[in-house]
Amino acid sequence: MIQLAGRVAGMDAGLHIAQLDLNLLVQQLWSHDQDSTDAEAQVNA
Repeated sequence: MIQLAGRVAGMDAGLHIAQLDLNLLVQQLWSHDQDSTDAEAQVNA
């Protein structure tokens, strides 16, 4: 039972880390998208 609890805790930590990675990825994509939008705005101006 203790082993099972440890595995569940490990899975939970893994999911949390994956979620953080996903959030970072989204932020990077979003900021990159913002940068390209700014560049397009300057070209159009």
